[in-house]
Amino acid sequence: MAFGVFEIDPEIVIESPEFPDTSEDNFVFEHLKRYCSKFEPLPAITVRLESSKLIVTEGHKYCRMARELGRKAIRAIAHDCTVDDLKKSGISARELDLSTLHAEHAALTFSDSWHVIFVRNPLGYETARSVEAQIESFVENYMATQHHIENAFQSGGYDVDGRCLEFSFVTPTHDKQWADGFLQLLVTIADQIGGIESYQGLRFEHSVTPQKTD
Repeated sequence: MAFGVFEIDPEIVIESPEFPDTSEDNFVFEHLKRYCSKFEPLPAITVRLESSKLIVTEGHKYCRMARELGRKAIRAIAHDCTVDDLKKSGISARELDLSTLHAEHAALTFSDSWHVIFVRNPLGYETARSVEAQIESFVENYMATQHHIENAFQSGGYDVDGRCLEFSFVTPTHDKQWADGFLQLLVTIADQIGGIESYQGLRFEHSVTPQKTD
């Protein structure tokens, strides 16, 4: 089945009972929105052209998020639809080349990325600072020894009211060993602070060591 990839205004996309949001994911919408506010473009949605209207069929939450964040454009995958079909329906769209997008992703070895963590319980300043120190140490040591990159950790912060920790650092995009090591660090931190609710908007369902009882 042929399909096109376009950049469109999220305000023109509508939802329909014919294509309900059936995603059964473990994202926390507001947490995911906080994370997605840190970068662009947002993940692509899937749409269908019917009666000169674009209907979202997959990725409903990202379409809603784009509107709430005030984004002027979102990427959309449309099956059996060309840019000319959209123009004939009065829909403004910019066609994207899929092979170029794939090549750009494959060539991206490192990225300056934000890592957003929501904790279950408010943290005091010293505890939040300890978490930041552990993450900074892991990032600096790993990136220096494995990728010969110095000063990879860029910034960190803690929103007390929102229970949100945010860190920016150089992140390897295709390094499973890094991902596994960072996940294990988060599990350790969750154990120390009484739990992490979400990481990058996804519910953090890794176990925390239970409290010992007499």
